Amino acid sequence: MEEDFEQHKKMEEAAPHEHSRIQAMVALLQEMPKWDDDEDEESTEVRKCFR
Repeated sequence: MEEDFEQHKKMEEAAPHEHSRIQAMVALLQEMPKWDDDEDEESTEVRKCFR
C-alpha cells in the first residue's frame, strides 16, 4: 500500500511538467503560419475537418 502511494506521488509531481510540455506544443502550433485561404478545394475540405 505504501508503494502505491509513493508511485502516485511521483505521478502527481510529473503532472505539472507534462502540462507545461503540452502548453509549449500548443504555443508552437499557434505560432505556425496559417494556411492561405486561396488554396485548392481539397485542402479546404481537409481544413474543415480540423476546425
